[in-house]
Formats: sequence, structure tokens, C-alpha cells
Amino acid sequence: MTTTALPVHRREQPLLARIADALYWLGRYLARAEGTVRVVQAYHDALFDLPVGAELGWTVLLRLSGTEELFRDRYQPLLGGEQLPDAGPGEDQVLPFCLLDLSNPSALRSSLRAVRANARTAAALLPMEVAAAVHDLWQLAQDGPVVVPDRARRLAWLGDLLVATTAVGRVAEETLGRDQPGVLLGLGRALERADLTCRVLEAWAPALERTADPFAAIHRATVLRALHAEAVFRRGGWRLQNPLAVPLFVLLEEAFPGSVRSELGTCLTLLEALPFPCRATAALLQAGTVLDDAVSTAEALLPSVVAPAVRTVLTGVHGQLTQLWKLPASPPGTAATASRARARRVPVGPRRLRVLHRSRYRYEEPASASTTEDHLRPRATPRQRLVAHQLTVDPAPATTTPLLDPFGNHLVVFSVDEPHRALEVTASSTVELLPSASPASSPPWETVRHLLQLDRHAAVLEARRFVPGSRKAPASPTLAAYAAESFPPGRPLHEAALDLACRIRQDFAYLPGSTTVSTPVEEVFDARRGVCQDFAHLAVACLRSRGLAARYVSGYLLLAAGTPVDPRAQASHAWFAVFVPGAGWLDLDPTNEPLVSDHHVTLAWGRDYDDVAPLRGTVRGGGTQHLEVEVLVELVDD
Repeated sequence: MTTTALPVHRREQPLLARIADALYWLGRYLARAEGTVRVVQAYHDALFDLPVGAELGWTVLLRLSGTEELFRDRYQPLLGGEQLPDAGPGEDQVLPFCLLDLSNPSALRSSLRAVRANARTAAALLPMEVAAAVHDLWQLAQDGPVVVPDRARRLAWLGDLLVATTAVGRVAEETLGRDQPGVLLGLGRALERADLTCRVLEAWAPALERTADPFAAIHRATVLRALHAEAVFRRGGWRLQNPLAVPLFVLLEEAFPGSVRSELGTCLTLLEALPFPCRATAALLQAGTVLDDAVSTAEALLPSVVAPAVRTVLTGVHGQLTQLWKLPASPPGTAATASRARARRVPVGPRRLRVLHRSRYRYEEPASASTTEDHLRPRATPRQRLVAHQLTVDPAPATTTPLLDPFGNHLVVFSVDEPHRALEVTASSTVELLPSASPASSPPWETVRHLLQLDRHAAVLEARRFVPGSRKAPASPTLAAYAAESFPPGRPLHEAALDLACRIRQDFAYLPGSTTVSTPVEEVFDARRGVCQDFAHLAVACLRSRGLAARYVSGYLLLAAGTPVDPRAQASHAWFAVFVPGAGWLDLDPTNEPLVSDHHVTLAWGRDYDDVAPLRGTVRGGGTQHLEVEVLVELVDD
């Protein structure tokens, strides 16, 4: 007997709200300080390239930080109530205000002070290297009042600050890892960088939108330098002469890590590592949809239009993120904790099941040789752990080769070279199962469909393999029309998929012998009858017909105690799963109770039955074959 020990995955407890909040804002203020330095450096460079009178004036830095009104409140009283000059405030007024004024919450020194304050709040979780780097950064910031009035010394100081700020972020990423502190800090940095990209576009919009400006290319290059994107822009073959190139690049180009699309994808990836409900996932997906809609027309590509629209959605994402760790908490073991655990169906312990699957092939004449492949070893999943597995073949095979198929399923190929009139394959497995639950929330199904078409992150790329129709689960207009009742506009994906599973269970009769493994799903749909494999194929085909990712799952089913033998409660079983961003794959059973839980054992998954047939092979000779299958699933009493 072969026993496979799987790694134990530690489930972290949520951090205290004030610690989580401090880590998130530490990431945001680090990115804000770094972005401010880059913007000021880029504007200085532009002043050398533009002739006198063609520059935008220093108010562009005020527009960037949204502090024009605050600046006027500061400086109009100093001018005796007079209006600021038509030419706008000068360098000697704007730069001290944007870089040094601690009463300005968007000033560079204000951001660096916030970095130090949040680092102190989260000091217990920050490595010494991060604390030391933050201390050095703050000490460097104290030189600002002395060096800012002198342009040459100012530029050198900004260069040193950029190096120090970047060092803090790099050290934090290297030392915090991908557990909660690192994830929260990373979320803050990614969202702030996305917001900065929109603010830079909005601030430079007047120059970018002037069609007859002979210096337009210089302004576009300045935007790229401010976002540290110029090198990637040029390597990608983009051209500054194209007025739409810069907005499209900084908003959508996934090859540029600072683009809004890339940063939203980073947030989605980081959210998957959090131990509490990811309510911000839907907001992030909605932000991606708004982003695509905002750049879908030539008019909307104007930076003054698209940047504020995307920033508004990013503000909503920020609100959802900050609510994640502000949920009310109760001490372990209290009634409130138990109530929430019941509501979320948190398991009190795993259920252990034993599965025996025996297949006997009998041949009318001796077979000289046979080659067989099996998918009989249960998979490891977040809710399933393989405790033991043993495969026995009689007669003993000459060769046995364990493999992984293209979908990550365990596959064993074995060959029997001696003459035989029978072949018996027995798989014995023991698994531990946890209940699964429908996600508390999910994005609208149209948003998920859009994400599957555009996103390039690993989880979505893997799910995209299950969008096109396959031979046994093809997409079709007929099935799209049947599924449409469950998929009205704006409905959350998990609700729509659950409704589809319930409708199939109600509309189709379970009738053993009415179909075979080769019966097309269209015939099943027309006849309104079939078995569990047919219903799984039907659900998968319906979801693919709506442009969603769905896979066929092969496994076993444990009958409830006292349940009479019922044809719809087969021990050898099949169901389907739909991809829900942020929550993973949601397994649903259209033959029995829809929600797959700790009485379903997962063997393998693929596009349809052909990918995961429990046994298939070739026989040389043997004549007519007869197959007998015996499956037993039982609860193990520990």
C-alpha cells in the first residue's frame, strides 16, 4: 500500500484591524512618495526640453495631487487677498508646498511621515531590515528644507530619496513574503500605483489633448518618465507620435507593471492569499470592466475623460479593501464565533472516506496483450486530502508508468504482455474531506466572462482552457438560450450557476440505460433524460455557451445513512465546476443536492468525460469484451 502525505496548509488568523490598516497604508504611502519624486524629476526634465512659454507651469503638480484649492487657501492671504497671477504660482511657491509642507497631506514629507508612523504601528510584524530602511528614509527627508530652494541640490536630494524609497519597498517585499503582512502591504502599493497612473494622465490632460501642439511628443514622454514607463514603452514598439499610444499603454499594457490593468491583476492575485472573505474581488473585477468600457471609444480615450472615471472606481475598490479587516471580531470559542462558523459552514473536522473501485474485463478469447490507462487516484484539492492509495492489477503488468495528464490528474499506464482471458483492476483509496460552501459573493457573470477574455494571470489562464466547447460538451445557441433564464444581466455568477444546476435537476429525468457514454449532449437535451455524466456535460456546455469556464469532474458519491438505493445516488459519479474569480472553482452537482460537499470524492477533472475516463485501453485479440464494475464508498470510523 502506498501512502501519500500531503503538506499541511496553515490557515492564518486575520490580523488586528489597526495592524492590517497600518500595513496597507504603509504600502500606499511608500508608493505615493516614490511617485511624487518621479513626477517632480520628470517635470524638471521637461523644463529643459521645452522652450520658454511652452511649459505647463507649476500648477500641473498641484493638479496632480488635487491640492489647488488648498494651495490657494495658503497663498492668497499672503498676497493680500489678491488673485494669483494669470501665469500661475511659481517654482519657489509650488515646490515647497508639494515637497515640504506638512500641513499639506499630499506633500512628499507628509507621505514619508506617514510611512514612519505606520511602520511604527506595525513594528511587531516588520523585520528589522524594513524598520532600518524606514529610519534611514526619514532621516534623509529631514534635509529637504535646506536643499529644496536650490535646484541642483534639490535634484540630487530627490535622486537619493528615490533610491531610499525604492529600497524600503524592495526590502519589504523580500522579507515579508506572501503571508498577510506582505499581502496587505502589496495591496496598498498596487492600488496607489494604479491611482497615480490615472492622476498623472489627468494632470497632463490639457497638453496631451492639444492636437496641434508641436511639443506634444515631449509632454507624452514626460508622462512616461513620471510613471517610469519610457523604456518599456519604447521596447514594445509604441510610438510617441500616436496621440492614443500613451493613454492606452499606461492604462492597458500588461507588459508594463505600473499600468492600471497590471496593478488590478496584482490586487486580484494578492487577495487570494488572504484568510478572510475577499469582498473586494467583485469591485476589482468591476474596475477592470469600467476600464475596458472607458477606452472603448475614441471620445473616451481623452485622458480628461477616462482618468477620472477609472479613479472613481478605484476609490470604490479602496473602500472595499479597507473593510476587509474591519469586520467585528469575537474571542475564540464565543457564541458569536460559533454562529459565524455555522453561517459560513466552517467544518469542525474532516470526514474520512474509503473507496473501492474494481473493474473486471472478460474476453471470449484469450487476449495476447493489453495496454490500459486509469484515472483512479483521487486528486489533492483544498477540501480533499489523499491519505492512502493502492492499485492492484491481475494479471501483473509487465510495465507500469505513473504520469500527470495535461490537467494535473494522476494517470497510470500499464501493459500486460502475457495471454489472458480476464483483466481485473482494483483501486483502493482513503481520503479526508472538508465541506465546501458557496461563496458569500461573486462578480456578475458578465464581468467574469469579460475577465476570461482579457486577463493574463495564472489562475485565469488556466481557467481559460475550459471556455471553448469540447466534443462531449460543445457550446451551442440552443444551450445558451436554455441557460439564459439563469443568467439575467448583473446576476452574481455563483447564484446563476447554482440556479442552472437546480433547473437541470428539475427539468431532466434520471433514467439509467437511456444513454451511453457516446450519446451527444444535444440528444440528452431533446430527450430530457440521462444519467449523471449527461447532466454534468449539459451544465458544462450551457456555461461555455455563455462564455464562462466550466469543467467536467469525475468522482464518487457517499450515500447518506439510511438512504435507499436510488439510481440518482450513484457511487461512481460526475458533476461540474465553474470558475469564480477570487474564490476558485465552485463544484455543483446537477444530479443530487447541488452543492458538492464532504460526501463527494474528486478523482479527476477535464473538458469532458473523454479526458478523465476511469479506465480506457486497447486489447490485442480477445474477441467480445464483457465489463463488470463494482464501486463501494464507505465512511471510516476513526
